Order: sequence, then C-alpha cells, then structure tokens
Amino acid sequence: MPLGRDSLRLAIHVPPGARINARLRAALEGDRNTLRFDGAADSLGEYFAAPPTLTVSRQTLAAGAVVVAGICDAGAAVCHVTRTTVPAQP
Repeated sequence: MPLGRDSLRLAIHVPPGARINARLRAALEGDRNTLRFDGAADSLGEYFAAPPTLTVSRQTLAAGAVVVAGICDAGAAVCHVTRTTVPAQP
C-alpha cells in the first residue's frame, strides 16, 4: 500500500542493544485479520537489521489493533513476546 493521506507507516523501535526477532515476524492483529511487518534480517536471518515497518490504512487502526513482536533485551539469550495496543487513529 502506498503511503498517503489515508494510510500510516508503523515501525517497531526498541531500546539500544535490544533486538527484534525476525523468525517470529512481528504482526499487527486486528479484529478480522493479521498483517505482518517487513524488514531486512541480519546475515543469519535471526534478527531485523533495521526497524521492521508496515503500511496500513487508518481504517485498519480505527477499531484499535495490537502489535505482537518478539523482543530480545540487550544481552539476553531468550526473546519475549510483547503485545502493544496501538491507539485508534482519527
């Protein structure tokens, strides 16, 4: 979807040193569908090399949605799944 007046680009950012698991692709879960974030993975395909992004319509977020991602804290060997509610967009 091209970015326009009726769309938003979402990106997942984490604190310095933390990583986003690329094997468990981050998702935006809505009432009726699940959309996956895209991004380039590192050379091993384990973590995103840059913040993954997703372009969605404002209507998709109108009822609220949840971002689900595997986040690995700095120095941690195991990732944990986080769920963050995205505020509805006007």
